[in-house]
Amino acid sequence: MTLVVDSNGGRCNHCLCKTDAEGNPLVLFRYGQPGRIRFTRWQEAAWTDPVQITDTLVRQDGDMVFEESGVLRVVMYGDRSNGGGEVSWWRSENCGSTWTKEHTVTESDTMRYRVSALVHDAHPDGQIVFYEIDPKSQAEQRRLYLWGQGGIVQRNAG
Repeated sequence: MTLVVDSNGGRCNHCLCKTDAEGNPLVLFRYGQPGRIRFTRWQEAAWTDPVQITDTLVRQDGDMVFEESGVLRVVMYGDRSNGGGEVSWWRSENCGSTWTKEHTVTESDTMRYRVSALVHDAHPDGQIVFYEIDPKSQAEQRRLYLWGQGGIVQRNAG
C-alpha cells in the first residue's frame, strides 16, 4: 500500500483514478476548504506534489481524460464565491504540472452546476451530463443537459 497524500486532518474526498499510457496512476481529488480539485500522478517511483488546477472556483469536482497524445483534460464544475458557477474543460500538456482553461461549457452569475462522470457509449455526440441548481430555490426539480463537442446535444424531431 502507498500513501497518495496526507491531508493532515483536512478534508479530502471525491477521488478519481485513471492511468496513463504506461499504466501509471493519475489521481484527481478534492482537498480542503473550500473544496478545490488537486491532481497528482505516480512518476519515477513517487507521487508528484499535488497541483491545484484553479483557485478561481470553490466546491469543485469533475472527471478526467488522458489522451493518447499525453494531454490531460479535466471537465470540472465549480461555484463562484460571489454566486453563480461554471462548467469548464481544463487542459495540461506537461503531465499535470500546470493547467489552462480550454473551454467553458456553461457559466452563470446566478445558477450553479454539477457534472456527472464522462458519458461513454450512451450517445454518439454526448460527452458529459450536467445540471443547473438555483441556489435561491428550494425546488428539487433540475434541468439536465447532455453536452457534446458541438455544444448542447439536440433531440432529433420525429
